[in-house]
Amino acid sequence: PQSSPRTAVAALKRKRVFVVTQPGKSAPNWCRGSASKSDKSPLTDADMEHFQQLDKLELLCLGGYRISDAGIRPLAAMIHLTNLELTQMPLT
Repeated sequence: PQSSPRTAVAALKRKRVFVVTQPGKSAPNWCRGSASKSDKSPLTDADMEHFQQLDKLELLCLGGYRISDAGIRPLAAMIHLTNLELTQMPLT
């Protein structure tokens, strides 16, 4: 089952992903997360569905997570996502 935007934000924050609503925006439009060796529960492919609930998301920067090609595929449907930065990830 898909989550609501509020549930998605809470789930992403538990994964140490910063979710920001910039001044003048009505919904979260910016996310940044970076994996750490100390993460007990890092972001996974299954967690990527939460980003879809943030339908006004414009910028997404993720680094160091073990996200696969299948995990990022749903991001293609996010029409407001204009800046996507994925670093140090096992993508092909």
